[in-house]
Amino acid sequence: MQINNTMESLTFTVPLSRAAHQIATQFRQQQFNSQQGKQVYLNTLSVYAVNFYLKCMGFEPDWKSSDSFNPMMQKFTDVADLNVKHLGKLECRPVLPEQQIVSIPLEAMNQRRGYFAVQLNEKLTEATILGFIKNASTEEVPLTELKSLDFFLQYASQLENAVQLRQWLQHTFETGWETIETLLSPPKIAWRSQNITLDSLTAINSDLGVERIKKFNLEPTGEQIGLLVRLQARTELEMGIGVELYPTNHHIYLPQNLQLMLLDEYGETVMQAEARSTKNIQLKFSGESGEVFSVKVALGETNIVETFVI
Repeated sequence: MQINNTMESLTFTVPLSRAAHQIATQFRQQQFNSQQGKQVYLNTLSVYAVNFYLKCMGFEPDWKSSDSFNPMMQKFTDVADLNVKHLGKLECRPVLPEQQIVSIPLEAMNQRRGYFAVQLNEKLTEATILGFIKNASTEEVPLTELKSLDFFLQYASQLENAVQLRQWLQHTFETGWETIETLLSPPKIAWRSQNITLDSLTAINSDLGVERIKKFNLEPTGEQIGLLVRLQARTELEMGIGVELYPTNHHIYLPQNLQLMLLDEYGETVMQAEARSTKNIQLKFSGESGEVFSVKVALGETNIVETFVI
């Protein structure tokens, strides 16, 4: 392997061993025609290189559970995905020596946590991971638009430590995120009716989608607040999100001057609300699959930040 670090970019070169070519040959031989077999061969070498790179960086890729390791999926889709623990699916697209673009098939577009461009040399003895992008809106992305691998490492660190909101839609929740009834008594919840029928409860749940709440201590005062996150899937890619703060422990009002902030992936504040003798404060927004954001709660010198990925 070889790490190439310049002032402008960080790349990673992987030698393509006999084992890599044996795997690629095995997959190629199972395809319908030679053209499809060639694409599968190149895809396999690209995934092999990214798999090697990620292991070197301390990640836990699982190639065998990926579509790119499934001969049946290879027959019907141009796939070069790699499942990675805590990160999700990453696409590993081959780039030939003279190409100035990386091609991303429609079936992989907007269905991945990100995309690697992997340049194969003419003799297929080396693969250089040129860079990474988080999102793809066109089938051809110029190599000049790639982000360096140090950008990927920062992005991956965010994903590893972030709350995975897409998993909430499958009713999988991280530790600490509880149902509303666990942390708040019903009278404190402003949007719930005192006279709920079975039909109205069904309507409420349908409207709210999925919601969970987490309790935080505000030091040094010792006061506690609940951070509520509510999700509503709008389309396959877009999600409506609401974040709210509520008092807990039978308190009626939030602490005066308590701030709730929405931060983008760079840590910049894009929305903000402040408690002024109020029972709750909230922010509402929307986001697309793969986007990373943080919610910051601040009171005096106390700051609490929770990071999420859609």
